[in-house]
Amino acid sequence: MLTLSGPRVEDDAMEAEVKMFSHEEREAIVQDVSGTTPPVLLRHEEWHQLLLLMEEELLLIPEEEKAAFQLAQQNCPEIANAESERIKFLQASRLDPHATAHRIVGYWNTRFELFGDDAFEPITLEHLEPNEIRILETEGFRILSITDEGGRGLLLVNRSLVPSRTRERRAMSLRVLFYVLEVASENKFVQVNGLSFIVYFSEPFHMEHFDGKMTRRILGLLTKHSPIRCCSGHCLYSSFVITTLVPLLRAALGKELRHRFLFHGGTNK
Repeated sequence: MLTLSGPRVEDDAMEAEVKMFSHEEREAIVQDVSGTTPPVLLRHEEWHQLLLLMEEELLLIPEEEKAAFQLAQQNCPEIANAESERIKFLQASRLDPHATAHRIVGYWNTRFELFGDDAFEPITLEHLEPNEIRILETEGFRILSITDEGGRGLLLVNRSLVPSRTRERRAMSLRVLFYVLEVASENKFVQVNGLSFIVYFSEPFHMEHFDGKMTRRILGLLTKHSPIRCCSGHCLYSSFVITTLVPLLRAALGKELRHRFLFHGGTNK
């Protein structure tokens, strides 16, 4: 759980980590942040081989951990077993068959948790409740209709408009985010180039507004349980409270993403 007393990553630890990266790893970070990562171009037989390796990895995951995925294979094989869907997950996991298998299982666990039996149907606006649609209308989560120069999708998260603090409110917001990511994953450019997200606060942020559980769930959905690769992120803020939380948030982001997520302090003007 993400708590105020949890692990922290300070500036000196960030610098030390970068020095441990290989040249290739540092170059990949620069490309992801700047949107210059070259697209993956594979032949059909290469995709086929990766899919076979991913299938082998799925078999190694314990039955109790992939129950929702197995239900999906039984109830909506046209979704769960579709080659086009699995390629999305491979792209999101940087063509790593092991990571892809776990991303797929995590995705279906989350989908079933949030939507129940409706998870086995294509997720549409009809699956959202009126209060959840209002989150869309107020733009708590919003996918822009344009991509950046690198062809990446752009997700705006207005944290001030995302309800949390209670289990019901968290579930409501996560259902909306899940739907938004599903829509974005249909974009061919986003499938190939990934997603960059921008978090900002339209209202003053105070320490009592901090919700570690919600932050952890949003990050998990964006980085581990989505059919889209999260390339980079930006947090725009004016509150000193966020400054004090930055080391905590870096730890929650994990080693791979925290060097791709930038914090920009300023004013609301």
